[in-house]
Amino acid sequence: MLRKLTDADQLNLVGDGLAVGCLDLGVTAITTNTQTLDQSFRHAWRNFPLAAKAFPHVKASLARCDIQRILRDSPRRKGARVEWHQSTVWWEPHLRASYDDIDEVAESIADLDGIPRDQWLQLARPFVDKLGDECIRRGG
Repeated sequence: MLRKLTDADQLNLVGDGLAVGCLDLGVTAITTNTQTLDQSFRHAWRNFPLAAKAFPHVKASLARCDIQRILRDSPRRKGARVEWHQSTVWWEPHLRASYDDIDEVAESIADLDGIPRDQWLQLARPFVDKLGDECIRRGG
């Protein structure tokens, strides 16, 4: 990490990074089902190498799972590069106007926060796998 992250920065960065990883996997939307999201995030977070050290404020336990908060609050958070918007049964990542594409978001995260793009695949891949095909949308 290149800088000290506030609690809000940590939530923003995980939301942004998860979007990068999901989009790199071709996933353009994820389910809004709370139980499924929580279970999948807990599964992925448990083995994410940066979880405890870089993001101590982000929780993924039975007592508290922050994935809903990360997604729901992203449009209102200052500093987020990606906003997750709910559309019927889907959460969809949308880039903020200051970013042209997901590559620019990934480069910003790597440059400012010191976390390379491939690290987000280590979070997104088990998350998406646990969600399963019925709880993700690929393509446009």
